[in-house]
Amino acid sequence: MRALARLAPIAFLAALAAFVIFSWRAAGPPATQADTAGPRMALTVSGAGLICDLPADPTECSAPLGAVFNLSVEVAAAPAEGYIGFQTMVFYDRLTYLTRAAGDEIVWPESALPVRFPETPTALDRWVSHGDASGASPPLPASSHTGPVVELALGCSGSPSASTVALLPYDAALRPLGAGFRAGTPEGGLGALAPAKAAGTRALDVDGDGATEDVPVADVVDITCEGATRTPSATRTPTSTRTPSATATRTAMATPTPRPSGDVDCSGRVDAIDAALVLQLEAGLVSGLRCGFLGDVSGDGRLNSIDATLILQFVAGLLPAP
Repeated sequence: MRALARLAPIAFLAALAAFVIFSWRAAGPPATQADTAGPRMALTVSGAGLICDLPADPTECSAPLGAVFNLSVEVAAAPAEGYIGFQTMVFYDRLTYLTRAAGDEIVWPESALPVRFPETPTALDRWVSHGDASGASPPLPASSHTGPVVELALGCSGSPSASTVALLPYDAALRPLGAGFRAGTPEGGLGALAPAKAAGTRALDVDGDGATEDVPVADVVDITCEGATRTPSATRTPTSTRTPSATATRTAMATPTPRPSGDVDCSGRVDAIDAALVLQLEAGLVSGLRCGFLGDVSGDGRLNSIDATLILQFVAGLLPAP
């Protein structure tokens, strides 16, 4: 999918949405995992001046102001039957993300279709998702690779800050681009998508709206840019108990920011993910959407592929905001 980067914006977004939808159509419902075992992904960090509590399996690190370091998403435990593709979703909070080509950031040995979303991240983005498959057409070879699959360059700004970097697992309704493994079928086609095993939850502001909510995480690393103070977490495993701060923060907001039309996932912005979710709803792959009431951008009283197409055209800049 390297050629996608050279396509017009609407073609890229349409292809990305189609790839996601085709995967779910072919695979059926997502695979389930036991609480005590399952395919896992983990985060590691490295770089000059970086100091971590556990270098091989960090939970907290500190870095000098202006430092640039490497964040690696690694397969810690591959599915027993192997996998023909994967996807990751990294929330990098207040850190600076220094982008490279998607094919350079994905280091999976079997990489054949590297893709990233957003394709061109901006300073307003707080997360990035990568995906890949082991081939362009069936039969797709299965991989048993463990180790790095994605490597990102992150950095501290010139001001002190404290950030939580989190790997967010796949959720069909809430986080369709989350971390997971794509299984193959006996014929070498696309099988079920298994989420990367969750380690617990963390209160994060993934949407960037100023309010935190408890979010499932596959792994987390707290990174302090020199000069900032942070209260260390008591344990590595994030707490699964909802913290009162999330509710208190939302209640304190006197004037909530209006959700834009087309924002069916309640993320605060309209993008290709919203179009993909509308298509999933029409295909019967999901039973509902968090903000489905915002999806009827055509105004015909129905939520269908026409709305998905209009959303994609808006994202590509071909139409004004719905």
